[in-house]
Amino acid sequence: MKKLRMTKLILFTMIVSVSNGCSANQSKKENNNNTIESTAKTMKMEKLKENKGVNYSIVLLTIQDNEKYNRYRKATEKVMKKAGGHIERDFDVMGQKGNIENFEAPNRVVVIYWDTPNGHEQLMNNEKYKKESELLKSSTSNIRVIKGTSEMFQSSDSDENGRMYLMKISYYKENTAGRIEMLQKIGPKLAPYGFYTERMIMANEAKGIDIPNEVTIHFHDFSYQNEELQKDESVKSAIGEYNNKYLTHFVYLPLKLR
Repeated sequence: MKKLRMTKLILFTMIVSVSNGCSANQSKKENNNNTIESTAKTMKMEKLKENKGVNYSIVLLTIQDNEKYNRYRKATEKVMKKAGGHIERDFDVMGQKGNIENFEAPNRVVVIYWDTPNGHEQLMNNEKYKKESELLKSSTSNIRVIKGTSEMFQSSDSDENGRMYLMKISYYKENTAGRIEMLQKIGPKLAPYGFYTERMIMANEAKGIDIPNEVTIHFHDFSYQNEELQKDESVKSAIGEYNNKYLTHFVYLPLKLR
């Protein structure tokens, strides 16, 4: 699939994703939004690295035996680090929405970055890892891996525990004439909803799934902001029109940070 040219406005491409079909009932709006927002914004959170151009692996899997899977994680922690691997995010998956036929949602998503050029391959070829990975095989099913490089990063000082996270796997049409102009109209309308693109991965390889154009991890500062977004019919209509015109396939995975 032909990769789209990166532009400064690619942020808007990510932003318009959140409203098309994602559940608005992740949590109830807090009674005093202003107080909560003021408190959370003053909390100093540990910053993720920008990691522009750094290699990433996104692992989607269904865990069937948590005890065995936790043993696998503990047994492979040092060998992964030796290969340059670091777990950036670990999510539970809360559902799915999209139009990828026969897509089976995982119940876990793990986001790994590598500070070595071929870290993923080094790990896979490590003899100790091969041995310990039997625990992974026996405790999970339907493992899918998407590899690529980070091309966008945004951060916020909001409390991570109060956020609503969302992952989108996207496949775009080749004919994108007018796409940027449409995004320019939609983007500013979404600013009040505290929406960020924490990580955008431009995919270049995949196992167990067709290679997408990109995988993005988004969040709202506060979960109620997604509910408010769902009430904005004009924005929802514009987003639906955009997705129908420029996307071939996509899937949204609402996530809970572990």
